[in-house]
Amino acid sequence: MTTIITHSGTFHADESLAVFMLKQLPEYANAKVIRTRDAEVIKGGSIVVDVGGVYDPKTSRFDHHQRGFEETFSKDYNIKLSSAGLVYKHFGKNVLAKLLNWDLTHPQLEFVYQKIYDELILMFDGVDNGVMQYPSETPCAYSDSTCISSRVARLNPAWNEPTSDDILYQRFMTAVELAGEELVAKAVAESPNSFISRKALPEPWRGVRDDELSKLTGVDGCIFIHASGFIGGAKTKEATMKLALMALEYQ
Repeated sequence: MTTIITHSGTFHADESLAVFMLKQLPEYANAKVIRTRDAEVIKGGSIVVDVGGVYDPKTSRFDHHQRGFEETFSKDYNIKLSSAGLVYKHFGKNVLAKLLNWDLTHPQLEFVYQKIYDELILMFDGVDNGVMQYPSETPCAYSDSTCISSRVARLNPAWNEPTSDDILYQRFMTAVELAGEELVAKAVAESPNSFISRKALPEPWRGVRDDELSKLTGVDGCIFIHASGFIGGAKTKEATMKLALMALEYQ
């Protein structure tokens, strides 16, 4: 059975688009999509996106979170690829040819391939990598790092879904859990709208996750440290606080 593996838990735009693009291709059109962080399941996947800590097109592994990942669309770009960008870079022409009913020799395919990256895919890469869309001098009224309002709003029943007090209560309690389930340690920015951290999380931790990170830090329940060091996560408040305090003391 052909499988497309991506991570479980909170889903994001980049792996959503990556899976969509893969499903347009004949070799993955009927593939089973599996959302997991189980290393053994990931190991057996036909293709893996946005999880697994490996970027290797030869083995169909397309993660971008790992330490040392520096892949861009081409030398003309300085924004690193998300899982959407990775899948587009390697499969984009095939996807476009399928959607447009072209063959791969169509004279306009290269132009469309480049145009779609610039006009659409680049945005996915920028957002997922935390790249500021506007210069840091541009003021904003507030910062939204979680999109929690939109995520909670979408838990409400749609107009064509059944609704009742019991259903609304259950959805609300799900929202309560959603609002509190993600505990992260985040570096303080140099200025309110900057992505430059005053003190980033320790360099040896960056791009490391799960048991490997717990062994490295001595803190049980670690989840990840972003490759740029601006954010990290753990399974409990206590573990998150311990990581944050250790990071403050790190020289």
